[in-house]
Amino acid sequence: MGHIPTIVVGCLASALTALYFILPAAVHFTVLVFISAAWFLVAICWLAQKSADYMHRGEGHEHVHEEKKKLTNYNNNQQTLQMTSSQITQAKSELNADLDSLRSSLKNKDERLKI
Repeated sequence: MGHIPTIVVGCLASALTALYFILPAAVHFTVLVFISAAWFLVAICWLAQKSADYMHRGEGHEHVHEEKKKLTNYNNNQQTLQMTSSQITQAKSELNADLDSLRSSLKNKDERLKI
């Protein structure tokens, strides 16, 4: 199944190559460009299939490469943090203060650039 694209593009490249000798000389350059692109695609398809064959060559007998294990398992390592509404309000006010200071700092830098 994997060689079908290579065969199809190879047939296209062969047909274009045959057309080069049949078509008039006025279109030889254009056909030559298409022929070059088609044979390049044949080479790319062939290399891609060889790469896929190499990566899957031992799948029937044993696994050649193992999948990487995840460093952490998110389902088992979930930590819950419980906060009261007053703690949330306090954290929100601290974040708003930080945001305001960043805005004023940015505004000062922006004003300096306009001068």
